[in-house]
Amino acid sequence: MTPEKINRLLCTAGKNFFILHIEDILESFDRLDTDPNFKAQKIREYYQEQHGFESKDEYGIRVRLNAVLQIVRAEEVKSALEMINTDDVRILPEAAKTVKRLLREDE
Repeated sequence: MTPEKINRLLCTAGKNFFILHIEDILESFDRLDTDPNFKAQKIREYYQEQHGFESKDEYGIRVRLNAVLQIVRAEEVKSALEMINTDDVRILPEAAKTVKRLLREDE
């Protein structure tokens, strides 16, 4: 996957959404990828817990989640994390800490 494609998917997902949910998505990836009922449940959960991003309906969350799933399927999570500028004021402080922690753990 090209850096441009990763960046487009990150923009579609929203960087805060990506960061705040990537660990949960990685943990439940197999079920998200194969169980539509589980995926619908997660979409409802993410919609109800919006923080650092805003989608006006569950469809918006579905789009965000599908973008993240494409990054995970392509095994480009580390590349995506490395593309995130943690000094960007639009990145929540807790999200910036998560990026730094995940990149440290991956070393």
